[in-house]
Amino acid sequence: MPSRWWCVLVAAVATAVAAASRTRDMNDSTYYECDVGVVPTREWTDEAVVLVDNSWMSSSLTIAVAAIIMNAYMGVTVYVALVDEYSMWPELAKGELSACLEVWPSGHGSDISEYVDAGSVLNVGPLGVTGRIGWYFPDYVLDDYPYASNFDTMDVAHQQLVFSAFSNTVYDGPSTWVTHDKDICACNNWNLNVVFTESEEELLELVDNAIAQRRPILFYLWTPHQIFSKYSLVRASLPSYTDACYNQSVICCDYPPDNLLKVASPHTRDDNGAFRFMQLFNLDNNAQIDMLSDVAYHGKSINESACSWVQQNTAVWQLWVVERDNTKEVKLQVVLPVVLCCTFALVVLAAVVLGFATHQIRQRRRMHKINVELELQNKQLRSALMGSDTTDLLNAPAESIIHMLQTFLQDRTWTEKERARLEFAIGMIASRKLYAFNEAADVADSSCFAVV
Repeated sequence: MPSRWWCVLVAAVATAVAAASRTRDMNDSTYYECDVGVVPTREWTDEAVVLVDNSWMSSSLTIAVAAIIMNAYMGVTVYVALVDEYSMWPELAKGELSACLEVWPSGHGSDISEYVDAGSVLNVGPLGVTGRIGWYFPDYVLDDYPYASNFDTMDVAHQQLVFSAFSNTVYDGPSTWVTHDKDICACNNWNLNVVFTESEEELLELVDNAIAQRRPILFYLWTPHQIFSKYSLVRASLPSYTDACYNQSVICCDYPPDNLLKVASPHTRDDNGAFRFMQLFNLDNNAQIDMLSDVAYHGKSINESACSWVQQNTAVWQLWVVERDNTKEVKLQVVLPVVLCCTFALVVLAAVVLGFATHQIRQRRRMHKINVELELQNKQLRSALMGSDTTDLLNAPAESIIHMLQTFLQDRTWTEKERARLEFAIGMIASRKLYAFNEAADVADSSCFAVV
């Protein structure tokens, strides 16, 4: 086989493997099936939504709750993509991913600056969960060492006692976790060794064993976490967090509180139904801890735990589901018919007004023409009356004689001589019956007189 065909074959196989890998990392909303007790009443979004699962348990549960509500109640097609928390940002900016609903901002300062502050990724508000990384120990340690939580204020003698009780050890998770526990110990001259475990499961197993034997143990963890539903733990007070401290290359202070964020692609904003839901969606620490506990200690799956929470908190999540504002359907089904009706009404009104105005103009022109003709005839009649030969009246139209009879006798501007001539002419015309007016004839076309 020619070498170029080997290249084509290798490329095709690589593409297929990549596509298959991508498919395995994507679950559609049918995975998050749940009977929420209602049936979708409408299509809330026009396109599928791709939510980001960063693979840790609280992230998976948060996404599962959102996917269940959007799919089971809102009728939205939801895909869930398993994407690393650091590699998701450019995909959100390009619209390949719709949203991530659990972001720990303390670990993403540069990403927030590059994408959120620049506007290529939208901050859609706080999730409602306050995350806090720190050092924790069982509360029974305080029975013997009531000052044990005040690491930042203990004197050297008390520090030695407490650190010795903890076997001078702080247990951390895997070394791949981003922590600065070694720096904290070194900066503060604390005689504590940081011991990394192989996994979170190994770390939690050490904690379970120590608490089962009521031994002091100091370990790195965060809240919300399922372990807080199982044990009463105390957070050690480390040197206070400051922005200035955290901006140093070597961090010597406590971990900051993290108000978890929701971020979304700007493309999601075009779909008001899904975007508005993401803005209103929120969980608190207790909700996450309850769901985490169901999975960790009660054998439930991610989907079962999220579904249980949704079923038990209908009054909470129904507040997140609101009518879409000014969507395409509303514009086409409501706004457009209203605009067309108003436009038609304006056209009809304009036609009526134009027709009426045209009629009025024609009437005025017609009346003006008649008045001009009558005025001319009146002038002719007056001229005939003023003359010595009243027989010129025989040449006047019949309507002029009628008009004369109706109006001129009432005219008080005549002189006595004129009035005498007018009365003589009228009497002569009336006594001799010189005319007969055809009432059916049109005024403009009627004959003047006919001798009877």
